[in-house]
Amino acid sequence: MAEFPKRIDCGDFELVKPVATFAKAQEFFDVVIKNKEFLSRWLEWTDFYSKPEDAYNYLKTIEPLNEPSYLIQVGGNVVGGHGFVLFSEKHKTAEIGYWLAPQFNGCGIVTRGIKYLEDLAFGQLGINRMQIKVDVNNVKSQAVAVRAGYKKEGIQRQSYVLRGVPCDVIMYSKLKSEWEKGKVK
Repeated sequence: MAEFPKRIDCGDFELVKPVATFAKAQEFFDVVIKNKEFLSRWLEWTDFYSKPEDAYNYLKTIEPLNEPSYLIQVGGNVVGGHGFVLFSEKHKTAEIGYWLAPQFNGCGIVTRGIKYLEDLAFGQLGINRMQIKVDVNNVKSQAVAVRAGYKKEGIQRQSYVLRGVPCDVIMYSKLKSEWEKGKVK
């Protein structure tokens, strides 16, 4: 079974496994609520946070699990989330998911975070294919996938439902062989 590190140092930010403290839950909750209008355009899970206890219960649920989910922290403060929304050792595939407070957009945090997750998945955990699914209307997230070197495979029609509305996504992928070519320069 894959073992995911508790912390990944990315220089000016870090990816940290969630810890269930009320202080961290409050911080997580505050970022989600402050940016709820922006985040909820793409993420339905924001609907489930109406009080800090909701964030605490989420952190308490995932903390003991060996889940590939991380909080993005800048200066020790939560500014987003990053990790694998799907991870299959059996099929050697992983899907990356991410969210970021809008004031940190354009800093390269998510794109660089993807590189660290690729190093972990391709380099240490034996994954052969990584993918990113992006809503067809989320242009900024599409740009992240392209900057990270992912290839557009096509559109998955009505791939998910957001608040009762079927939505299309663009599938992007990168293979281990492509990652390896990028490492040799």
